[in-house]
Amino acid sequence: TDKLHAHQVLSYGIGVPVPAFSKASSAEQIIDFAQVHGWPVVVKSCTRGYDGKGVRVIASASAAHQLVESLQHGLDPAAHDSIEPMLIVEEYIRFSRELAVLVARRPSGERASYPVVETRQQEGICQEVIAPAPIDEEVATQATKMAHTVADAINSVGILAVEMFLSNDGLTVNELALRPHNSGHWTMDGCVTSQFEQHLRAILDWPLGSTAMTAPATAMVNVLGPPDGSDPTENLPSALAVKSARVHLYGKQALPGRKLGHINSSAETIELALEAARSAAVSLVAT
Repeated sequence: TDKLHAHQVLSYGIGVPVPAFSKASSAEQIIDFAQVHGWPVVVKSCTRGYDGKGVRVIASASAAHQLVESLQHGLDPAAHDSIEPMLIVEEYIRFSRELAVLVARRPSGERASYPVVETRQQEGICQEVIAPAPIDEEVATQATKMAHTVADAINSVGILAVEMFLSNDGLTVNELALRPHNSGHWTMDGCVTSQFEQHLRAILDWPLGSTAMTAPATAMVNVLGPPDGSDPTENLPSALAVKSARVHLYGKQALPGRKLGHINSSAETIELALEAARSAAVSLVAT
């Protein structure tokens, strides 16, 4: 989705809390925003950003100038009406956890949500997902209600992922994804109905499946291409030796840092589930 449009709809149209934001196409506009909301600020491309791409944390006026100059240099004037980059600048939220809620919704209005999860990022890329999120029930209820409000307000159909920050000020919506999402890959092995089956049920306007968890805890760990570009499939037997781990590889060309698959593990506790998923993921990229 266009991040600027999404923030405008969430904030002005629905009344859902989002970080303070503004459109920016120059270093001066970024600096003006920071003078009101403080450094650092988060600067994002309005479109085509994922896995940390198109996202920068800017901590000074000089860094703002450097960023805009680098973006302008990369634009093709023949393909654009101007050489001004389209950006959104946001206040920097000092959060304690990143959360996500998946909501499936049919055209008829029926919806079903999955348990709130915690997502853990490294350099803008999701590394791990924990289900259920280790948060108070009151916070989980509030997050789910917020996701339902968004889904109903925009008449979403299919899976909608609502990503949030949890801070001392409460919940703030960070991003929307109108599709099956990395934060829901754990449902393939951790829920009665996976997000992928649920997405098809929803867009076909069929009855939605149960979102109940099949174990007390499920962890997902992404498999990223190792620095040497080696293929994780060569180590598949080692990963499969972790009994509780379910290995999902995507058949992509192995490139450093590229998402090549994920590992799911279910257990009695989050700690046990994470231990198994991490172990299998490490064995896949061992060199």
